[in-house]
Formats: sequence, structure tokens, C-alpha cells
Amino acid sequence: MSKLVSLDNWKLLFILLKISEKGSVKTSISLSTRSLAKDLGCSQQSTSRYLKELSALGLIDRSLSSKGERVRVTEKGLREMNSLRYRLDFLLGSQQFLEMEGTVFSGLKEGAYYIGQEGYKRQFREKLGFDPYLGTLNVRLKSAEDRLKMEALPGIQVDAFEAGDRTFGPAKCYEAAIDGEKAAIVVALRSHYDPSVMEVISPVYLREKLNLKDGDSVKIRVPLSRGR
Repeated sequence: MSKLVSLDNWKLLFILLKISEKGSVKTSISLSTRSLAKDLGCSQQSTSRYLKELSALGLIDRSLSSKGERVRVTEKGLREMNSLRYRLDFLLGSQQFLEMEGTVFSGLKEGAYYIGQEGYKRQFREKLGFDPYLGTLNVRLKSAEDRLKMEALPGIQVDAFEAGDRTFGPAKCYEAAIDGEKAAIVVALRSHYDPSVMEVISPVYLREKLNLKDGDSVKIRVPLSRGR
């Protein structure tokens, strides 16, 4: 829920849900701002402004037809609603962990360079409580939905920084255990990998510690609240 964090934006998410109830998830629908305003209990002018904001955030597509305005929820809008669903599942359910399964593979061999940057290492020490081994374990998830579920969790923010003439971008971390070993998943906002890939860091060399090779299956457990 990267952009829908302020009180006003949570209001936008509620409006997105109301639009979806009208059938705009699978196809574009003809939408009357007057009718939507009545459903929302606000003015038509405010409703038009909300629709513009939803469109600016990329959560809906708007178009004009001979019969008026047509609206459809975008893939990004669906991800935001699914993220809310997962968060509610976590909050209201009895599960303590999100459990994921994946397959180990060799990556682009860039992990050591980035993990070794002092700007990242310092934040890992402060926020995760360990100095990571210089490299990442790359895991391809069996279920892409697990990635969406994990990203519905708050996570731990790692800030961008500058070193020399380079800027290193922000990331988000999720405390984890991989086959029982302490670890964390790092999600870079700019990555060369597709969304099914997890980059895992740990205070130990996981391939050696767990005797892993490409193609091996591993289980990753992410606590639904910190400190578990």
C-alpha cells in the first residue's frame, strides 16, 4: 500500500471499493458522478475530484463515451484492494506467520556489491539487528500471490543514500527465517528481477549453512508482526 497511507488516501481506497462494487473490476462501466456521490454521501463536486485523484494515482482508467464517462479499475487498483484484503486477513486471522515456498537459483551476482555498501549495512545493523553476509540468496516463489501477501505487511524501511557520485535507492525489508535460519527479505524499489523472486539476506552464508544448490526447495517464514 505504498501510496495509500494518509487519511485522505484511505478515503480514496474506500471509494475505489465502492466503484468496484458497481462492476468496474472486469470491464469498464458507465459511471454517473451524481449516483456515486449519493452512495458516498458527499457532493458531486467532491466525487469528481476523488475520481481525478484515483486516476492520477493510476488506480482507475477513465474515458468518455457518447453515454458519458466510463471507468475501469486498473491492475494497480486491484493490487491495492488485494493488499487491503491480505492485511485484514492477517489482522483478523489466527495465523502468526506467512509461510512461502520457493526454489533456489543463481542470480546476477550483484548482491555482494549492494549489500556491502556501508549505507545499507549500517541500516541493516540498526533495523534488522545483524550484519549480513555479503551476498543474497535468490529464491523463486512457487506462488506469486505470496509476494502480494508479504507486501501487504508494513515491513522495515531502508532509506536511500548517496556514496561518492552514486545514489543508492530505497528498499523495504521483511524479517524472516529460511529453513529455520535468521534472515530478511529485501525488496528493492528498482530491481532486475520479476515479482516472483525474493532476495534473502542473512548473517550467515545460507548456501553453505543449509547445503543449498540451484533447484533446491526452501521454506521461508515471515512473522505477521515484528518480534515473533
